[in-house]
Parts: sequence; C-alpha cells; structure tokens
Amino acid sequence: MPNLSRRVLIGGLAAAPLASPAIVRAQSSSKPIKIGLLSDMGGPYRDVGGPGNRVATEMAIQDFGGSVLGRPIQVLQADDQDKPDVSTSLARQWIDDEGVDVLADGAASSSGLAIQQVCREKKKI
Repeated sequence: MPNLSRRVLIGGLAAAPLASPAIVRAQSSSKPIKIGLLSDMGGPYRDVGGPGNRVATEMAIQDFGGSVLGRPIQVLQADDQDKPDVSTSLARQWIDDEGVDVLADGAASSSGLAIQQVCREKKKI
C-alpha cells in the first residue's frame, strides 16, 4: 500500500462532495420562502400598510427575480386588526402550520412588539 501524503489526503477529502453532487443538491430545497404580512386592512394604518403593502412586496419580489437560491418566494397577508392578541395568534399559526419564514408589517406598535416577541421565541425574522 503506497503512502499517501497529507496534501493528497486533504485534497481528496475536499473534492469528495463534488464526486457525489446528490449530497450537495440535497441541501437545497424547492420549498418556497414564505413572507407573512400582518397588516391593518381597515383601520387607521390601512394607508401606511394594508393592501398596498402586499402590492409593494410582490413588486419587490418580481424585481428580485421571484426566487432566492432557486427557492420561489410566496407572500401571505392577513388583517391583524391592530390587536396584539390577534397578531400573536396569526404569527404563531403561520410559523407553526404554514411554515412562514419571515413576518413583516405590524404597523401599530402594539402589534409590532407582540409579533417581535413571537419571532424571538420561534427564532424567526
């Protein structure tokens, strides 16, 4: 058995993932990235966020190319009614059941702070 130099051994280990690209491909996913918008759809913050916020988010996604690292981007929107309890229940449902990756909007400070606490607990943005 020939002696392998340290340089050859390290080079072989570095090239191993390239020899089986299925391992590298398994790390990427076609699961969409979901952005959740908790907006005020009928109250005093409707003009600041509301339905226009979804349109702006969709336009930004189109400008960005519609995907990140080959994963499509989806947007969900719901009315939080400027109530912290409604915001937290929607945030928890979306993170746990819908697989939302990012929560945004929450124009009222009470809703925004409530959403922030849920995201901190669930380790989401």
